[in-house]
Amino acid sequence: MKKIKSFFTGFLNNNGVLKILSFVAAFVFWFIVVGTESPDIEREYTGIPVTTAFDASAQDGGLILANELNVTVNAVLKGSRSEIYSFNRDKLTARVDYSGVTVAGTYVLPIIVEYDNPSLKLERTSVSEVNVKIDNKVSKSIAINVSTTGNVADDCILESVKPYPSSLLVTGPESIVSSLSSASVFFSIDGESSSISKNLPYTLIDNTGSTVSSSLLSFDVPQIMVTANIFKTKDVTLTYGIYNSYGGNDDTFINKTITPSVITISGNEDIISRINTIELGKLDVATVPDSGFTEEINIALPNGVKAVDGGLTATVTVSYDDVVSQTFSVPIVAEDIIGAGDRRVTTNVKNIAVTLRGRQEDIERITAAEIEPVIDVSNQTVTGRVTVPVRFDIPDDLGVGVKGEYTISVTIK
Repeated sequence: MKKIKSFFTGFLNNNGVLKILSFVAAFVFWFIVVGTESPDIEREYTGIPVTTAFDASAQDGGLILANELNVTVNAVLKGSRSEIYSFNRDKLTARVDYSGVTVAGTYVLPIIVEYDNPSLKLERTSVSEVNVKIDNKVSKSIAINVSTTGNVADDCILESVKPYPSSLLVTGPESIVSSLSSASVFFSIDGESSSISKNLPYTLIDNTGSTVSSSLLSFDVPQIMVTANIFKTKDVTLTYGIYNSYGGNDDTFINKTITPSVITISGNEDIISRINTIELGKLDVATVPDSGFTEEINIALPNGVKAVDGGLTATVTVSYDDVVSQTFSVPIVAEDIIGAGDRRVTTNVKNIAVTLRGRQEDIERITAAEIEPVIDVSNQTVTGRVTVPVRFDIPDDLGVGVKGEYTISVTIK
């Protein structure tokens, strides 16, 4: 017990220890007083973003913010030390007060700083108001113009470029929207060999041709889907048939020209790969005069195939050079009638005059004996006297053709 008493007596008589105890006691007393009795302090909060969104629903929806605002504010709050140091900076917000806005115009509007601690007081702010332009909210539909860059692959053609949608609906301040004229889209087709679609961004163009960019505008679509219709091409020959329904072979002495003789077509590769020629039609030259024949004919293309140059007609000319005509009297005999079957077919005609056309040397070497009339009644279903066509079998190597049309009257029983 004496030892303990002696320890404390020596401890308390030690000046160094007493100084330490005095300092600790003074600090505790100071902390209590500062925490409960000291005056309020101030603290500045910097870089607070100001909310500038304009709620037009408070009016009639017909107004909109017309200038871009990017504002921050510094705010100084005052309060007790404990409240200041325990305050969460995230609870401090700022906004533009639009409550006085009723019509379009230019305003100087207050910035409202808000926080959730009533024990604190807003002493001052770095910015207290902002210049704001309010405009009428309008919408406008503008055309979409697509520009292509690059070249399609060889033996291919860019047939068309189509945007979807074909127009863009823009909504925003009237002062901006009214100046817009179109939206431009750039589409690279370099090296493409088949149709392709892409979703692409667009650029707004105003009435002066300048680009426009504004966060105050809204659109009905974020991008434009553009389709480039790209097809294979191929050169094909136009053909035109010649025949003589009454007999002979006019090909040896007739001239035939087709203008154009070749056209370039486009379409899906699996379709045009099967097309080498396009038939314009056929001409029965029996009735063509010696002066010739010219006709403009529509070019009929298969579905899905188009003419690259857009031409859909061709001119066909048929002419004769250095031809002569001669008439021959050809006898008619019973063996010349075919298709009679069990019917009896007779005619009172003993001879028929037929005119042949050809080059002089070919006409001179033909005889009436080489011309054989053919009377076909196989498609006749009536009885009695009927008129039927007569054609003539002539050896092809003679190089002549029948000129004109021929009929004969027969009786079918």
